[in-house]
Amino acid sequence: FTCVALNVNSNLVITGVSDGVSKFVNSGAYRLHYVDYGGVADTPVILIPGLLSSCRQWLRFAPLISPPFRVLAFDYLGVGLSDKPTDFSFTAAAQAEVIYIALRNLGIERAHLVGTSYGGGVVLALAGLHPELAATVTAIEGVFWWPGVMKLYRYYRYVLALPLVGQVLFWLVSPFMVTRVLLWFFGELILRRITTSDLRLLMECHIDPYADRQAWIGLLHAPGEDLRAEVDRIRAPILYLTGGLSYARPFLIPAIAYLRQAQPSARIVHFPRGTHNLNVQIPQEIVPEMMALWNHH
Repeated sequence: FTCVALNVNSNLVITGVSDGVSKFVNSGAYRLHYVDYGGVADTPVILIPGLLSSCRQWLRFAPLISPPFRVLAFDYLGVGLSDKPTDFSFTAAAQAEVIYIALRNLGIERAHLVGTSYGGGVVLALAGLHPELAATVTAIEGVFWWPGVMKLYRYYRYVLALPLVGQVLFWLVSPFMVTRVLLWFFGELILRRITTSDLRLLMECHIDPYADRQAWIGLLHAPGEDLRAEVDRIRAPILYLTGGLSYARPFLIPAIAYLRQAQPSARIVHFPRGTHNLNVQIPQEIVPEMMALWNHH
């Protein structure tokens, strides 16, 4: 997968493990980047990545569903090649409104919405704020109410904002050493028997070469946002996926309990060997659950 940051007003052909076309769409005062993987189904699939991730996070997932589905993988504001405004709130609800306008500008009036982690919160908010848009909603450990998680991210944001220390931390965590080491352990110890090419693809999914430190600081304000009111208003079928090996499990317990109460028809599926980003780790296992949902709606 390559995405060259040259002549960004034109469409760029992305080559590699999954072919797609890199495009841009205006949304009010902002410009969003997305990758169009093609496909012919009438109802497109919209993919939103997790916190501090980009559309690259769907590299292992998108080829499994396109074709037959038309797939658009977005960079929300602050990541990838999308705009990185300094005066944006970066809440999931605010991101949802920006994506909604972008979809309308693309002529999309109805879609299957899919998001992971922070992106899961974005699609849940989008489906609640604009129920007519959502054919279905799939949240992979979606963040919509995580009591206690804000404190953790507040510390991270504070250190990241420090003049020198923050710059070093950003250099280590974003596209460089720590990310690569963690992914090596992830591949070797959790997935086991992973091939070199698969491990390289895992790294490509997690590393955003266009990451911006100031945008990260803004985005780290967002986790822990209370989106229960938006979840209450969702009319579309909901699929919520969780992983047994996820670091987020303690934070998810009250959210899942609330989801069961507010949306009794929501289907909650647990993958015992799954981690937080199931779309990166075991896409081949979660796709059948989604396809079954989409084919019925």
